Amino acid sequence: MNLPWIERPQLRVAMEKPLSHRWEIFSDAMLEGARELSEEIRADIPASLRFVANVVRVRTLNRFQNEMCSLAQALEIDWRDLALANVSYDLVVNFGCSTLALATGEGPVLARNMDWFPADLIARNSYVLDYYYHDQHRFSQANCPGGIGVITGMSTQGFALALNAVSCEEGLNRWGYPVLLHLRRVLEDARNFEEALRMLTEAKLASAALITLIGKENKERVCVERTPTQAVQRWPEGNDPLVTTNHYQLLSEDTSNIESLASSSCPRLDSLSDTYCRFAEKAPSDAQLLYSLTDPSVMQEITAQHILCKPRENYFKLFVPAKFMQESEKEETAGI
Repeated sequence: MNLPWIERPQLRVAMEKPLSHRWEIFSDAMLEGARELSEEIRADIPASLRFVANVVRVRTLNRFQNEMCSLAQALEIDWRDLALANVSYDLVVNFGCSTLALATGEGPVLARNMDWFPADLIARNSYVLDYYYHDQHRFSQANCPGGIGVITGMSTQGFALALNAVSCEEGLNRWGYPVLLHLRRVLEDARNFEEALRMLTEAKLASAALITLIGKENKERVCVERTPTQAVQRWPEGNDPLVTTNHYQLLSEDTSNIESLASSSCPRLDSLSDTYCRFAEKAPSDAQLLYSLTDPSVMQEITAQHILCKPRENYFKLFVPAKFMQESEKEETAGI
């Protein structure tokens, strides 16, 4: 039986290693694919925004600069191009995502589609990056070689988070913290669910965002609806599913400038809500969740990743649509 998804490998990032050797985990083929993806993303960002790379460096107080430069060197590209790729969420809204935070008898489960362009290149270059420091696992994220900012990630401190795209009237706040880099900062710095929630709620961001956060307990499920300067926490009713797509449910903001997302946002939300409308005594199997994520009512043309997270079990799995993978790539993946 040919499944519509394929699991992707996990790569261990040893943070104690010098930057000059840290990225030796990436094969030549991985680096080649990442370069191709970086070029595609760069082509989608206007040349007039190239100065933003230096703004990011200043705004983040050089927090990621050494990592950015070393990765750019490994990829053989300009660090400014890599910086722009890592803040592309704030610059170009052409992605979506559907996220389900489910309460179960085995603790919270986060299941989500990551919808981003170009979906085929992202899927083929996606890996679980597990960050360790002296054999101590710190956090994991689903990303591509060169990805520093986080879209979907999980901390070993007992929480996982996922970003969904949304737009608002405030537009871009140039001096707000880039969203993807802030999520990376939360994964690295927050010591528990409560601290992660505070950081997601209080930070001034560069752009709007819908951020789903779950912890180890069913009561620890929330979507933080964000504009650059405002935040509202949306909690589920009891053990009801918490579903997020691409529109505000509490904040009142105009999202008409992302019509392609808005037109499918509510139907995707309704589909996931209907599928898991009742509290499950046991967590659904991975296959049940993945079939829901790959259902035509939920999956989009730009769906690039399917991710499952269970912070209580420190469980983080990444799958991609099988249609994007060549047979040779499937065989290669199986051997990693």
